[in-house]
Amino acid sequence: MIVAVVLDDAGKLICCELMPGNTDDINTLIPAADRLRQRFGIQDICVVADPGMISQARKAQLAARGMRYLLGARLRNVKDIRETVFSRAGIFPCR
Repeated sequence: MIVAVVLDDAGKLICCELMPGNTDDINTLIPAADRLRQRFGIQDICVVADPGMISQARKAQLAARGMRYLLGARLRNVKDIRETVFSRAGIFPCR
């Protein structure tokens, strides 16, 4: 089961959608964002997604629709991210 949660900039729930768990994220995300724009008149969308969404093609699809995004990354696989995060002592506590 995929649960898509839509929040406003204050964290207030606008709506949510449930989709079959075997649905590819990108095939669900873009149509859902288009429906939100039509249904609620939402123009500024920031997508927050898991590492499975990371690819140049997927980023291009989001950017082509004017959507900002925050995508997760696996720190052990991305040296630049790991070094940036762990160089900020106190901001990201780690042991």
